[in-house]
Amino acid sequence: MATLILTRHAQASLGKQDYDQLSDLGHKQAHLLGEYFDSTSIKPSRVICGSLKRHIETADAITRSLQYNQAIETDPRWNEFDFKGLIKAYLSLNSDQAFNLSRDSNPATFFKLLKKAMFAWANNDLVGLVDESWSDFEYRIETGLEAIRQQADRDDTVMLVSSGGAISMAIRKVMGLSVEQMIDINFQIKNASYASFDIKRDRMVLSGFNHTPHLELDEGKTLISYA
Repeated sequence: MATLILTRHAQASLGKQDYDQLSDLGHKQAHLLGEYFDSTSIKPSRVICGSLKRHIETADAITRSLQYNQAIETDPRWNEFDFKGLIKAYLSLNSDQAFNLSRDSNPATFFKLLKKAMFAWANNDLVGLVDESWSDFEYRIETGLEAIRQQADRDDTVMLVSSGGAISMAIRKVMGLSVEQMIDINFQIKNASYASFDIKRDRMVLSGFNHTPHLELDEGKTLISYA
């Protein structure tokens, strides 16, 4: 049976001028994940990632630890939604909720605001204010999943590096989750964690979620992060 290993990028640089790059911790997380896969039966026959820098850096670190010698494929369908644009659009309609994306680095405040913005997005309250509609986001993730399913050979292990929003949307499409459930899942996904899916003839089945055994070996929870 073919398998999809859907991995979230390692820790990026929240609060920095360029979020879209791995932090020092992120590089370590990705390297440890590759080493972990190398010590198990998880050996990818194909590696895909979104086209964002944090996706490419994570995939590169994993595959170097795995000694994977094939080219890494990039597919922009697996890019994250524009969370900064989403928050700006939401704030334009809710000016009482002041927040500065470039200066306010409080993660709790940021994630609380992002959750509100995602609900507004899903409810079509931000139409015309963002470049990508909720339904367009759903569609590109659904077509990305379907392409992987159709292209997978029987014994393939496909590894895909993406972001929390795209991963939670993929789980929503596979499991038929509500918007609320999907958004809740989005904020639970750890950096450099992986979910696994069995690829069947006509569908995918979620078989594991948010695994981080590689981050729980020696240093405990000090390596766990969510951004």
